[in-house]
Amino acid sequence: MSPPVVRSTRATSPFTPLASRTLAWWGRHGSDVLSWAAALMAPVALVWLGYGTWRLLWQPTPTGAGDLAQRWIEVRDMFAGKDVYLSNGNATYPPATIAILWPVLSWPPFATARWLWAVLTVGALVGIVRVVARASGAMSKTEHWVTTLLPLVMFATCAATGNGQVTVLVVACLLASLPILLCEDRVRPLALAALFFVAALVKPSLAAPFFWMVLFRPKRTLWAIAIGSFYLVLTVVPGLAQPGGAVQLCHEYLARIGYDAAKAAASIGDANVHSWLIAVRRSEWDTAGSLVVLGLLGLWTWRHRRADPWLLMSAAAFAARFWTYHTSYDDLILLIPMIALFRLAKHGASDGKRVWAGLLLTVMLASTVAPSGPYRPAPKWLYLLPTPCNDAYDVARVVIWLSACVFLLRATCPWVAKNRSVSMSPR
Repeated sequence: MSPPVVRSTRATSPFTPLASRTLAWWGRHGSDVLSWAAALMAPVALVWLGYGTWRLLWQPTPTGAGDLAQRWIEVRDMFAGKDVYLSNGNATYPPATIAILWPVLSWPPFATARWLWAVLTVGALVGIVRVVARASGAMSKTEHWVTTLLPLVMFATCAATGNGQVTVLVVACLLASLPILLCEDRVRPLALAALFFVAALVKPSLAAPFFWMVLFRPKRTLWAIAIGSFYLVLTVVPGLAQPGGAVQLCHEYLARIGYDAAKAAASIGDANVHSWLIAVRRSEWDTAGSLVVLGLLGLWTWRHRRADPWLLMSAAAFAARFWTYHTSYDDLILLIPMIALFRLAKHGASDGKRVWAGLLLTVMLASTVAPSGPYRPAPKWLYLLPTPCNDAYDVARVVIWLSACVFLLRATCPWVAKNRSVSMSPR
């Protein structure tokens, strides 16, 4: 009896020849395209950085450094024993945030605090650029130029800098901590990374979804407990300066944030669960919608807890952007999935995945360059499109982000299956 004929099970697609031709064309002209891209990105980055720096240091408040001014007042009032959450309509950050910002904002006058914050922002941007250039796998000089300019050309960097927002520092701390927390085994780097992650929780609405990765990563339970315990201590510290103590302070904060989340989502938030629910007149589902997104991320992270860290970080970044109200300066968190797309474009498992990753990276970067959303802290000459065309741009960028999210989620499954087969194969 003749042996059975073994048929190839390799999947084929009509897109495969096109992808191969696209990669061949890129091999011939990719360096020139990246050079032109860097030449276009550099002046845009210069404009955004210059405009954001001017707003942070010299534009009068509340338009310039408005968020920094609010945090400066909250820190000083909190430790002066005042009822911040009852008397200050802008107080929307948790008590632990006040404790984290206390060493920076409690002692200098506001004019000095603006310059100190500018120094911290520059340091954070330098750290972000270094991590992006290293993690992206850029090899040629043009690739290094593009990856260096990637975080600087995003309008979110400009908006966060000009407002004195904590977003730049949060992203820098996440990029400094998560790769170590997920991959390192030495105690000293892990302890330093845990401190950076606690610092990222200065804005928990942006950083908290990433905690699932630490909690579910094998052999990281003790570090997750350490992070949670340290954050709990920081929550208690401001209560020591309050007549009612830490428990009452937390109750006041929760009462305030429940009201302000809906108000902010209606007025300045965009591209998130809250704003979408408001659009369909179901704002009473805000809390449930946020918890559903956070819970689904937790299940996904647990299911793929051994996956490539950058793919897990990308899923958490999209969830962080969508799960509660955010506006244009928080789009900087989408830098993480753009790094993952760059990595896949260079080292994807197939030609098709490499091409799709490159295309999604291109359109995703384009969707983050111009001001967008209902909250646009920029003059009209900086808008990409005039109203109402800008509304179509807002819809298009959400479609792009969701497409990139689905692509990266699908890329995670083959990675896990491949590594499982390797680990289970006989030596």
